[in-house]
Amino acid sequence: DPDRQAVPQTREMQPVALHNLDVGAVVVNTQSPYHTLKDLLDAAKAKPGELKAATDGLMSADHMATLYFQKRTGTNFRLVHFDGGGPATTALAGGHVDVRFGKVGSVYSMLAAGKVRIIAIMDKERSPYCRDCKTMEEEGIKDYVWYNVTGVSAPKGTPRPIVDVLSAAIKKAVESDEAKKKLAGVALIGRYMGPDEFGAYWKEFERTIEPLVPEAKKQ
Repeated sequence: DPDRQAVPQTREMQPVALHNLDVGAVVVNTQSPYHTLKDLLDAAKAKPGELKAATDGLMSADHMATLYFQKRTGTNFRLVHFDGGGPATTALAGGHVDVRFGKVGSVYSMLAAGKVRIIAIMDKERSPYCRDCKTMEEEGIKDYVWYNVTGVSAPKGTPRPIVDVLSAAIKKAVESDEAKKKLAGVALIGRYMGPDEFGAYWKEFERTIEPLVPEAKKQ
């Protein structure tokens, strides 16, 4: 029963709409010897547990993304937890860690400044903010998608007509030129999902996350 597997927050909430996402990315310092995903994987497998991966905090999005990457690639990194994405990216840019499994938006200013580079995008298509960066699939890892998403939910039991009205308003906002301009300014992608699609996505992502939680608690 998927509902029994879901975390309490989902059971208590009614998804209304997803409105934007930040695409996952494998990020290294511009001085890093790892120019491709294969370079990183070869080094990580040759020195298990030695390469340092920055996260934006214990049990954070980056933490989970790192554990998922390890699971999918058979690698093992030494995790270094920071208090937020800014300090994690700064540490990466300064050469204090080897890699960050972060998001395009969260590293975009450092990317634009030439202080970090993205060696793989965690999506099935290239990012409009890094068109020269290959996807995980292009690098040989199939069906690898990882997003940080932002959406709106309401208390469980909110009447569906109210949910639909709210969702329609969010859809209109996402598709507006003003929203597109603001999202582009921070390297985010507008992506609308209605209540049912957003709910299905939410539960599927939980099924991906849940097996990682016990391991995350140990780190």
